[in-house]
Amino acid sequence: MATQPARRAVTPPARPAPAVAKKADGEDQPNTPTMPMTVAARVTDPKFKDRVVSTSYDFGATLDESVEKFGEAVVHGVFLDQAVIRLQAMLRRGITDEASDKEIADKVEAWKMTVGGRERRSAAEKVQDLLGKMSAEQKAELLKSLRTGGK
Repeated sequence: MATQPARRAVTPPARPAPAVAKKADGEDQPNTPTMPMTVAARVTDPKFKDRVVSTSYDFGATLDESVEKFGEAVVHGVFLDQAVIRLQAMLRRGITDEASDKEIADKVEAWKMTVGGRERRSAAEKVQDLLGKMSAEQKAELLKSLRTGGK
């Protein structure tokens, strides 16, 4: 009998979304973080569960500033590292969604990275995923509950 892996508690991201910088006229500059950025980290070891360490670091508020601080090779290397991680996440979701290799390849072909991370699944896709994991009895009970307004 196969055992289910233990579920991990949801931990807030170590890097919250950066504040948005303001233009000289006071308008927001989209996708331009205010520097220095505050970065926080924690570990999953229960011995340190209550410890969070934060620091501020200036990564550069624009691509040009980042390249000036770290060099083009470093900035591009970090981009590639993150791009590979995001693409691997998409491939893994395709596997767990039981998509065919062709369906996954089609998604990869249409994929374009966005600011803010992975492309989100729609509410309907999430519901279909959850329903697929339910037994026929659980589905019948849910349907009954929905018809009676949860009573």
